[in-house]
Amino acid sequence: MKRRQPRHVEDDIQRAIAQRLDALKLLWCHVPNGGKRNMLEAKRMKSHGVKPGVPDVLIFDSPPNRLGAKGAALELKAPGGKTSPEQRGWLHELDQAGYATAVAVGLDEAHAQLDAWGYGCVGRRAA
Repeated sequence: MKRRQPRHVEDDIQRAIAQRLDALKLLWCHVPNGGKRNMLEAKRMKSHGVKPGVPDVLIFDSPPNRLGAKGAALELKAPGGKTSPEQRGWLHELDQAGYATAVAVGLDEAHAQLDAWGYGCVGRRAA
């Protein structure tokens, strides 16, 4: 039996988190930096300002449980996934700029992190 590729698992996690954040009517976006691109497309995207390592989820509404935080940045990883130096750099810089930041491995961790930040639990079943 073929093992599911981590990228597809991350896609599933991203979709579930997108549904939750949309249901909560938060101001947020996904930064689709991942994936394979040919050289011409990569060059074009770079000229448009695409930066490597930007977190997967940027939430512009302040997290209710993190007083003073401007918003939140969440890097999503499939089990076994690792952050890159660029991803760690972005999370550090955003943290220094006043954003709540985290890396979540798997869907359960992603939901738990959103809960911890106070972003509610709309659109998912209790575990």
